[in-house]
Amino acid sequence: MGAFLKPLRRKIGVLTLVVSCILLAGWIRSRFIGDFVAFSTSHYPLVTISSRLGTIEFAWYREYSLQTKPQWSASPIRSEHGNANAKDSFAYAWGIGEVTTAGRVISKGTTLTVHFWAIVLPPTLLSAWLLLSKPRIAKPPAIGEK
Repeated sequence: MGAFLKPLRRKIGVLTLVVSCILLAGWIRSRFIGDFVAFSTSHYPLVTISSRLGTIEFAWYREYSLQTKPQWSASPIRSEHGNANAKDSFAYAWGIGEVTTAGRVISKGTTLTVHFWAIVLPPTLLSAWLLLSKPRIAKPPAIGEK
């Protein structure tokens, strides 16, 4: 087993497989539990990340008047809830998001919605290639070459 993990490509393959498993766990969780994270940065007073129904949405707002303390919430997803952004695109959707209070828009920002499969599949394929492909055998130098 030690010889199998000796090449650097195999170590990177195991690392990408672990990352893929963590992302897959987030994908499965998003089917049943919706997560919402909000925080502030020096450039954006409000940044949100939410996941539900197999998608993850990133949103950032420049013109938001309140500084936001980091917060996280999770809630079960009821079957009657849908996700229009997830159904409108193949892999991702780029758009304009709004922050509303009492039906009034108080800030507009940019959103990016991505399907989890589009995040999970590339590192999974990379790890499969790194772990399952045979390493090339180095050719000995020809006589007279250095």
